[in-house]
Amino acid sequence: MGIAFIVGYLSQRGGMSSLFRTMSMSVFVTIVCVLVSCPLDFFFTGGKLGNVWGQGVADLFSRWGIPFVLSVVLGQFYVDFLDKVLSEHTFPKLNVSRACLLI
Repeated sequence: MGIAFIVGYLSQRGGMSSLFRTMSMSVFVTIVCVLVSCPLDFFFTGGKLGNVWGQGVADLFSRWGIPFVLSVVLGQFYVDFLDKVLSEHTFPKLNVSRACLLI
């Protein structure tokens, strides 16, 4: 629900009026999602991500010598950012109140 509120608030303030603002909003929403989901990943699954792509990115960074915690954060950011960009760029005219009902 937090994502719906953030997107709704920023959309009303012109967050989707241009490609730059849409991408900026995607980055902001992604950062919020990562800040929420990473602690949950560590608490419930010991840092394992719930998807193959994000886990692959986290594993790659770990093999490169990047600390485990940062690898998980980067893996989560990778998947969340692509998800938010595709969602917000594909459905820019979706009524925000309808989007809140879909969640």
